[in-house]
Amino acid sequence: MTTISREQIEKAYEEGVEAVIALIEGFAKEIRERVEELENQKSKNSKNSHKPPSGDGFGKQTKSLRQKSGKETGGQAGHEGQNLKWQEIADEIIKHEVTTCRLCGEDISRVAGEVIEQRQVHELPKIEVQVTEHQIEKKVCPQCKLASISKFPNPVREWVQYGETVRGLVTYLNQYQLIPSQRTQEMMSDVFGCKISEGTIYNQVQKCYEIIEPVEKSIKAKVQESEVVHFDETGMRVNGSGQWLHVSSTKTHTHYQVHQKRGQIAMDEIGILPNFKGKAVHDGFKSYNEYECKHYLCNAHHFRELVFVHE
Repeated sequence: MTTISREQIEKAYEEGVEAVIALIEGFAKEIRERVEELENQKSKNSKNSHKPPSGDGFGKQTKSLRQKSGKETGGQAGHEGQNLKWQEIADEIIKHEVTTCRLCGEDISRVAGEVIEQRQVHELPKIEVQVTEHQIEKKVCPQCKLASISKFPNPVREWVQYGETVRGLVTYLNQYQLIPSQRTQEMMSDVFGCKISEGTIYNQVQKCYEIIEPVEKSIKAKVQESEVVHFDETGMRVNGSGQWLHVSSTKTHTHYQVHQKRGQIAMDEIGILPNFKGKAVHDGFKSYNEYECKHYLCNAHHFRELVFVHE
């Protein structure tokens, strides 16, 4: 915001009353516009603008833009439930036999009985780590006296190691179910009796990343080639510091990437937007406008801006 200098005031005074009035009115208008801009910035939050929830502070609003559907709570008509179902063939049958007569106490254990009612219990079997020892052998041919040695199967590479099921499970728990590494350790120990180290979890996650890296590249390419892509970014905590989760999604493919930055630096390094030529749907964050593609505002953010105008 500019200020009125002494020279401007003296010049307007020399030009007459109208010049002084015009100078003051112009300055007053600029003050009003600046105050309105500051008030708007203070009033905006993640519910009525493109600001992320992390910028709402302690006074976060919880008002939802969703309207009541008028439907009753719970499962809706036609929805397939998840109730237990009777299994025609049970894995185990336990027959609770009658051994004595409840009137006279006579032993009737050898009398033929009749099943009159059945009940089923769905239960997990006892889960524990099973150790399989692999052995290779050497044989000497009696004819030519050459020694032949068998080979371990390809997955068996170490003297002592975890199997594919254990490695796959810790990756699933840690990465897909988002269970922290220490709690993953606790669960593996408490449920399966498998005392796995945190370093093993990290190493297995890294191996999984290396395996699926070509898949990630394929997803990124499919997103970049799509006609319409939705872009967004949201704040998250990584090792105690604030970072940003960037998402690029279509009807069939979604690409996620965490970056320390929210704006153009991150978008350039992720590499989808710089070469994207389709329709980008986003929240109007100014960094998106730096890319040469067609820009469309997300309807959810249209509603938020309308809420701000209403408020």
